[in-house]
Amino acid sequence: VNARVALLEGKMIAPGSTARAQLVTDRPLCVVRGDRFILRDQSAQHTIAGGIVLDPFGPARGRAKPARLAQLSAMEQPTPEQTLQGLLDVQTDGVPLDSFARAWNLTPEEKGALLQRHALTVFSDAGEARGIAARHWQSMREQLLACLRAWHHEQPDSLGPTEAMLAARLDMHTLSPAWRAAMKALC
Repeated sequence: VNARVALLEGKMIAPGSTARAQLVTDRPLCVVRGDRFILRDQSAQHTIAGGIVLDPFGPARGRAKPARLAQLSAMEQPTPEQTLQGLLDVQTDGVPLDSFARAWNLTPEEKGALLQRHALTVFSDAGEARGIAARHWQSMREQLLACLRAWHHEQPDSLGPTEAMLAARLDMHTLSPAWRAAMKALC
C-alpha cells in the first residue's frame, strides 16, 4: 500500500528517534489500535521506519493541532480503560464510542463493561453514540443555565434566545452536538 507520511511534530525525524506521524494511504486499510507496521522506500528494498497504530480513524484535517496531539497522548495508553479515561479528560465534546470500540477491536460485551466503569453521559450525534465525562457534561449544563438566567434577567418578556444567540453568549461560532445535547437535556 502506498502512503504519505505526515509528521505531526517537527519537520523531520532523526535516525533512531521517534515521532508521531499520520500515514495517509492511497486506499483504506483494516487496522486496529496496537497493530504494528513497517515503512519501506518506493522500491521496497530499504526499511525506513516502523510504528504502532494509535488511531485507525485519524482526521484528514487538523491532525497537528494541540487538541489532536492531546488526544494522541491519551491514545498512547496501553489499555482501552486508560485510553478511554484519557480521552474523556481531554475531549470536552465527547468521545465517539462506536469508533473507539472498533479502534480497539472490542466486542459489544467488552464495550458495555468498559462504559459501565466510567462516569460518563452518552448522547447521540448523527447516529453515533458519544460519551462525555460527567464533569464536562455538568459544566456545560451549568454554563447553559447561567446564560439562560442572564438572558431572562435582561429580557424578561422574551421567550428565550435562539441557538445562535446562545452560542454567541458562550463565545462560540455554533453550538457543537455536545452542547446541543446538553441543552436538549435541560428541556
